[in-house]
Amino acid sequence: MRAMSIAIRKLTPADAAAYHALRLRALEEHPESFLITPDEEADVDAQRERLAKTEGREDDVIFGAFDDAFLVGMSATFRQTPNRIRGRHRAMIWGVYVAPEVRGQGVGRRLTGAAIDVARNAEGIELIHIGVAVESVPARALYASLGFETWGVERNSARLDGRYIDTEMMVLFL
Repeated sequence: MRAMSIAIRKLTPADAAAYHALRLRALEEHPESFLITPDEEADVDAQRERLAKTEGREDDVIFGAFDDAFLVGMSATFRQTPNRIRGRHRAMIWGVYVAPEVRGQGVGRRLTGAAIDVARNAEGIELIHIGVAVESVPARALYASLGFETWGVERNSARLDGRYIDTEMMVLFL
């Protein structure tokens, strides 16, 4: 294994094509971890618009992990209800994925840490939610090691090829 030279940074509209390709890869390789299918995934233009909407936001960020010029991981966080007084204190991490060729090098920890830092530094956010497929044991262990606590399991939250996937709901109090 070569030395890790992975850079974590916020994605911009210029990253839309790479982000779209990585999203499709994640959806194809780990369908149990996502509620949408590759066919339902937004196109490159929609991803570019999504990334443009996050520019300048302190509480809505999509991160990428780059191995040289190649996007090999992603994570995102957003304030769950930015326009509702009663829910502005909650954030959500979503879309975490690390390509198999760079797993085991701490990339997932760094991506999730970057998302946590966004929430921690955004005014008024007090807790972060994340949902993870119960069968995704390494991801569940990562989130627990970062301080997330399980608060419930959503049974049958997704259906994949005739079987149901349960989602472990976790929270990190900041």
